[in-house]
Amino acid sequence: MSPEADTTRGADGLLAYYARIGERRDALPYEIDGVVYKLDRFEQQRAMGFVARAPRWAIAHKYPAREEATTVEAIEVQVGRTGAITPVARLTPVQVAGVVVTNATLHNADQIARLDVRVGDAVIVRRAGDVIPEVVRVITERRPLDGDGKPVHAGFDMPVACPACGSAVVREEGESVARCTGGLVCPAQRKQALIHFASRRAMDIEGLGERLVEDLVDLGFLETVADLYRLELDDLLAMRRRADERDGTTPETVKSGKVATKWAENLVESIDRSRHTRLERLLFALGILQTGEETAKALAKAFGTLDTVRRADALVLMSVPDVGPKVAQSIAAFFAEPHNEAVIDALLAAGVVPEGSGAPSGTLLSRLGLAALLRAAKQLGAPLDGLGDTSIERIGEHCASLAALKASGAHGLVAMGVPSGPAKAVMDLLEDSHWGPRLTGAQALVDELRALSPVSSAEGPLQGQTVVLTGALSAMTRDAAGEQLEALGAKVAGSVSRKTSFVVAGEAAGSKLAKARQLGVEVWDEARLLEFLARHAR
Repeated sequence: MSPEADTTRGADGLLAYYARIGERRDALPYEIDGVVYKLDRFEQQRAMGFVARAPRWAIAHKYPAREEATTVEAIEVQVGRTGAITPVARLTPVQVAGVVVTNATLHNADQIARLDVRVGDAVIVRRAGDVIPEVVRVITERRPLDGDGKPVHAGFDMPVACPACGSAVVREEGESVARCTGGLVCPAQRKQALIHFASRRAMDIEGLGERLVEDLVDLGFLETVADLYRLELDDLLAMRRRADERDGTTPETVKSGKVATKWAENLVESIDRSRHTRLERLLFALGILQTGEETAKALAKAFGTLDTVRRADALVLMSVPDVGPKVAQSIAAFFAEPHNEAVIDALLAAGVVPEGSGAPSGTLLSRLGLAALLRAAKQLGAPLDGLGDTSIERIGEHCASLAALKASGAHGLVAMGVPSGPAKAVMDLLEDSHWGPRLTGAQALVDELRALSPVSSAEGPLQGQTVVLTGALSAMTRDAAGEQLEALGAKVAGSVSRKTSFVVAGEAAGSKLAKARQLGVEVWDEARLLEFLARHAR
């Protein structure tokens, strides 16, 4: 344990400790960027639990980042894995918080415009979170000026063409980041995509580091991630030989005829092992924009197979927990891109086997009613002005499918309580040249997913009952509770109707609880739910 560790009580005690360590920060024999407060009773830690990557019972309190002055020698741009164009300031070396800094991110065009940073400027830099160097501000009074008092150097403009491949650089409306449109034809994106694909949390290809990826791409051995699975021992040895010749670093042992091969053998074995992986790892490894580890896990859990994820429209993807319109559109666009489809097909042909459950989750199916498709369409921009949630729920209660909705017609929707204007808008949507086929395709996939769902042979105590979860549960997530209820035979629905058997209401339950009371539907609190689940645990 660190000799600086201590125990205290309450906010005042924590802040006093923070101040005390801050005063001694410069005298410590190691660098720190803050202190961490932790509960020291195990039962309290267990009660608070964890979020995805961190405990709720510990929190970091950072000190202000240290700042130093230096000079901008050049401004260049880097191309990231997703094509993001990031301007970077090349700096006169300066020591910041114990580290010599030579480069600092300028983030994006908006940040450059705000700072008005130029070559030759004196600037203040810091390490954001004491990790990533960034330019904080320009010392304008030290800016180089010409004889007329004007800045010697012009302001920086973002490039219109990618510096790595020459493809157009575009900035979508509402986005702060400009991106290269080259995709997999861009060597900069290709390298970053390969590095990400091989990373430990993705395909976990041990031995495939950044330098090796750069050489394999630069020397023409790799163009896509699928090419990894065609590499043989001779390819790797030839690549290393050519790289050494290019760099003038051929070892004396190689010159004398002794060639080390163990590294290449290990890499071939590691690549081969990665052929068998979990579905969520492959989805994360593909580098889909806005799809991190947690979203990849949610997709894998919801759909169970790569094939169904690939074919899912954004209308269906939005029923996956925590997947909103932008993420759903990004995922659907990735799998609709022909270049990406070709790479995935090549991966499968090379023997990559992403293992999933093989069937959709009950949670996904419980969310995938007609109401969910209409709600998603509205959020994605479908012309459904005036169609509110209440009307959408009424349609979902009366129509089990798109075919039933078409059969109802506008008059049928009005009879359900939907205003005539929105009712007409819904029927017009079904005939729309864009939205009609999309909804039809989404409904077809929903029907297919329902057919793939395993049917339990043993009837549970909730067989035939419909349950709705609302509000926050403290002992488990709503998804986890829903899965346990489904295992006992229940159908977990997303909306309350007269057909609902009972509603489980956690903290801060809102409109669904109010509707349950209005309709006289039975309401359980969390304690009753936990007691029921414990009594019927399988």
